[in-house]
Parts: sequence; structure tokens; C-alpha cells
Amino acid sequence: MAAGNTTTGALADSLDTIQAAARSRRQFDGVMPQLVDRVELDANTGTSWREILLANLSAQAVTENTVLDNPQQYDDSAITITPEMVQIQTFITDKSSRNLNSKVLAKMGAMPGEAMMRKKDQDGLTAADASTQLGAAGSPVQTGDVAAARYRITSNATEPGPMPISGVFHGFAIKDFYDELVGGTGSYPVPDGATAEVFKSGFSLPIANV
Repeated sequence: MAAGNTTTGALADSLDTIQAAARSRRQFDGVMPQLVDRVELDANTGTSWREILLANLSAQAVTENTVLDNPQQYDDSAITITPEMVQIQTFITDKSSRNLNSKVLAKMGAMPGEAMMRKKDQDGLTAADASTQLGAAGSPVQTGDVAAARYRITSNATEPGPMPISGVFHGFAIKDFYDELVGGTGSYPVPDGATAEVFKSGFSLPIANV
């Protein structure tokens, strides 16, 4: 027989293990699916979305004596997009569902949907990777890079993009914007205007209306 105070360590085998809560690993909310047009293929119409793009026509200057004999031909091209399906499969045995903690089971139910959203977000980021890149590899992103991209889009000679234009940035890139804006205020800054707003609350300003 042992002597001394009875502590929880002495009666460890008698302690119940109770799962107080359950959570999945936190992740970023899906952003890219919110920034694109969404269309659905009608039933029995094939596997691809086809959209016809008509080229611009050209007008010309004339005088009142001009007998115009220069018809402009309509020219079309097809844009074909074949969507990919996103799917996930899980399998939980009957024994697992009977024995697992109910809080854990409840949390598990939301995880497949979160995985599908993450996959769509990753695919959207990959598709948005443009051939024209601004800035330099290994260098902090600058607000000027964002402004340059915005005006490249809205001023494109072939087909300008309309406003609004959205930018998607990692938090580390937003910190670069913060550093750029408040960097000139010194060790004991007393900023004002937009710099003061960023210094107090973090960078949330539009850049060139992006």
C-alpha cells in the first residue's frame, strides 16, 4: 500500500479522456472563384463551353463625293473552354462513426467542401498567371507594379478590361505595401493622411483603384 497524498497522477487510470472540442486546420477562404464569371453548360450540349468572338470592324473617312466600295468582312473566332471536374472521396466505417467522438464527426463533415474550395482557389491562381509579369523576382512587390498592371489592363489596345479590377495578394505582399508607404516616416512616425490610416490599421487602401 502506497503512502502519501492522492493526486491525479496516482489515479491516472481512473481519469476519463473527454474531447472538449474539435477543429480542422485553418485555411484561407476561397477568393478566386469570386472574381470570375460563372456559366453552366446546358444538358446534352457537349463537354465544352464555346463562345464566339467577333473581330472589330474598321470605319474609314469619306467625302460627299465618295462612292464607297470597300465592304468590311465580319470575322469570327471560337473561344473553347473545357471545364475540369473537382471531386473528393472519403470513407468512414460504421465502427468509426459509432466510436468516434461526436464533436470530431461533426467537424469532419465540413472538410470535403473546404478541400474542394481550396482546389478551385489553387486552380484559379494558376489560370490567372499571365505571360506579362511586372516587378523582379526576389524583390518586394511595389504599389507601382499594381498601378502598372491596372493601366495595362484598362488601356490595352486590343481589348481593354473594364473596371472594377481586383487584386489578390498574399499577406506578405501586403506587408511590403505597408513598408513602402510608412517607410519614410522615421523611427517615431507622426504620419498623416493615407499614411496615418495605414500605420494605424494596416494596409487596406486601394492602389490605383484596384
